[in-house]
Order: sequence, then C-alpha cells, then structure tokens
Amino acid sequence: MGCLLFSGLVLANAAGAMRASVLTYLSLLVLEIAAGFALLGHNWARWLLLGFFGWRTAVFIRYGTAEQVAVGLLWLTIAGYFLFRPNARQFFRGTTAQQSGDIRKGTEG
Repeated sequence: MGCLLFSGLVLANAAGAMRASVLTYLSLLVLEIAAGFALLGHNWARWLLLGFFGWRTAVFIRYGTAEQVAVGLLWLTIAGYFLFRPNARQFFRGTTAQQSGDIRKGTEG
C-alpha cells in the first residue's frame, strides 16, 4: 500500500514538473516574440515585455527567495527605463529625428 501511495505521489510530481516546464517554455516563447517585435518598433511589444518582467517579478514575490525578488525588481526597473525613456518613445512612435537617422531604415546620421 505504501509503495502504491509513493508511486502516485511520484506521478503527481512528474505531472506538476511537466506542467511547470511547459509554462516555462511558453513564457520564453512569449519573451522572444515580444523582443523581436519590439526591435521592429511595435509599441504593443514593449508593453508586453514590461508585462512579462512584471509577471516574473510577481511570481518571484509569491514563490521565490528574497534574492530572486531583488533580481526580478532590478530587471523590471532596467526594462522600464530602457523601454520608456524619451529616445525609446520616439523609436516606437516612429518619430526619430532626421539628423540622427532612422534605426529601422538603416540610415546613419
């Protein structure tokens, strides 16, 4: 009876680990898609990136250690800074100054 109970727990843990693994790979896929479209200048992609880092930080707050929470907050802050500074706003709006050149068109100033 104890062996049967143990094998049931092992199978339940394996299913939980598989579910966590699938969610991890899906979240990495979302991150790669958002990063790719952000490099192309899509405004929705930068919001998705910020949401991704915020979601990861929330998961760390709920399930992680203090070090993971600190690293999550650091990444969220860095992403927010680089995605929403004035030059980034111009890039995502498509209003880059003509003198500095447009990164998306490949011209140099």
